[in-house]
Amino acid sequence: EGVTKDMQVLSGFPVGSRWKELQPGDDIVPEPVNEFAFHAPTDNPEALPRVQKQNFDETWDRPVFKGRNLENEVRLKGHPRRRWIKDEGLNENSHPVEWLDAMLPVYQKSASSKSETIHTISAEKLCRWSNEKARLMEMGTKTKYPTFTELKQRGTIA
Repeated sequence: EGVTKDMQVLSGFPVGSRWKELQPGDDIVPEPVNEFAFHAPTDNPEALPRVQKQNFDETWDRPVFKGRNLENEVRLKGHPRRRWIKDEGLNENSHPVEWLDAMLPVYQKSASSKSETIHTISAEKLCRWSNEKARLMEMGTKTKYPTFTELKQRGTIA
């Protein structure tokens, strides 16, 4: 029964699909120049192995995703709900930052907001959650990351 249930998870794959190991191209991709290294703060960057990066020259032919709207009609083109666009005061000429702020607002809308689309996530909520996790893990103490400071909404997004 468990195996059958697990197999149903894969039922979304198109007929004829299969697993194939990707082979990297011959060209080595140069290391990106970053201001910081991508490693755990407790690792010694000098002792970490250097792995050469390569591109993969693969293309895929996938069927078109057919999303559905609230009326269960197939959406022919991807677009947000009209009600949400109206609530956020957006249009096709809105700046990308305005769209980002609408999708991930800095502050959570209040329950008394007249908006029909109350956000369940915001930068404020993410910062609050991250700070609580850090406190539970004793970040900022003498033993764990003593230089840790709490995240603040404005410094994170804007």
